[in-house]
Amino acid sequence: MVVVGVDGAGRTHRLTELATAAGGQAMRVGPGDQTAELRAGLAAAREDGSLVLVDDAHRLGDDVLALLAGAARNGVDMAISRRPTLDRPELAELDEAVVAAGGSVVQVAPLSPADIAGLIQRLTGTAPDTERVQQVCAESAGLPAIAAAIASAPSGTAPPALVARVQQRLAINGPSASQVARVLALGLDLPDAVLSEASGVPLAELPDTRRRPGRPSRGDRNQG
Repeated sequence: MVVVGVDGAGRTHRLTELATAAGGQAMRVGPGDQTAELRAGLAAAREDGSLVLVDDAHRLGDDVLALLAGAARNGVDMAISRRPTLDRPELAELDEAVVAAGGSVVQVAPLSPADIAGLIQRLTGTAPDTERVQQVCAESAGLPAIAAAIASAPSGTAPPALVARVQQRLAINGPSASQVARVLALGLDLPDAVLSEASGVPLAELPDTRRRPGRPSRGDRNQG
């Protein structure tokens, strides 16, 4: 299965549900895995029928993606999660290999107002009123991770966990990401040319800058 969704949409949670539903052994693959160890683990998974879970496949290096695609083609049962954009041939090939082996593509949809209301009640122990539900829906765009952070904080305050997450992502991705984020935070519907001028980021670099959080650098891709 290929689980597709934006960050915070619940991709990891969906993979965990798949592992639980499978009932057997599961092997998790992450950005820190080395190819030699991964190769051995995939061979063992093929032998014992373990489900291989690849969370955030878009973060993995090209060599790891190629290794996983080969394993999927050779009969390893695999479920992956990724962002909506297929930005590299190696990621597209893994996607294709998992689907060709019988996997389906599942889009993780935003939470509905009823889902948000249930989430708030579970986190706070109190049934929320309509205004609170609408507020969390609007501020989170229905993304579970963000909705949970907002719902856990008093209304009208910035959730510390969410603030820390945003700061971490911006720091990882450098000054240009921070500059663009500051302008976008104004909430204005700006054409790219104006956004480029206001942020000081060259127009040609804007698309990559806006997609960049969490994406591995070329150095990261070549490790392993």
